[in-house]
Amino acid sequence: PLHTNIIKIILVLKKEITCTDEELQDFIYANLLVNFTTELTEERDVCQKYDSVTIDYAGYLDGVQFDNGTAEGQPAKLGAGTFIPGFEEGIIGMKVGETKDIKVTFPENYRATDLAGKDVVFTITLQSIDGVPVELTDEFIAQNIPTLSSADEYIEKAKNAILSEKIYDYMFTKYYVSSISEEIALDYYNNTMNYYDVMSQSYQMSVEDMLTTT
Repeated sequence: PLHTNIIKIILVLKKEITCTDEELQDFIYANLLVNFTTELTEERDVCQKYDSVTIDYAGYLDGVQFDNGTAEGQPAKLGAGTFIPGFEEGIIGMKVGETKDIKVTFPENYRATDLAGKDVVFTITLQSIDGVPVELTDEFIAQNIPTLSSADEYIEKAKNAILSEKIYDYMFTKYYVSSISEEIALDYYNNTMNYYDVMSQSYQMSVEDMLTTT
């Protein structure tokens, strides 16, 4: 059956596709630690990835300041991905009080059609470094995610989430059928994985062992 073949391909890909330490750190920050900050443990005036900072900025298109592209005292979490691609990355390494120009490109599907796909320049001033993420510890997990037993368990789930996304991207980039919408393909993928997960628990067998008998 098609779903059996897909699962077998996925099991092969799980052994070949990996995630880097940086990808894991990015995922944990963006999906969990971004919501929890603490004060700096040592004084420094250069901001780093994952810092919470305050900035002023003004955006320019062809040298002309565009509407809704300015802010003062704007909080920003470097690595959260809440700004357009390249914006947060351009701030990393700035010194408090420094002003610099950052060139970025708005996404093609940006909601403001007059800016969609356009190259712009943001003049950014770093006002302050306000905090850093808390440390991911067993105590932190116990306080905030009591359904998990340890930080290692969360890390393992984060790795699996990253690998699942990579496998999905590979499957439906390499084997995508244009007549099937991405939403339907994603539903099929998730339903198939959930089906085998439930069945493996019911039969007290691993997914790998189940598939070798099909």
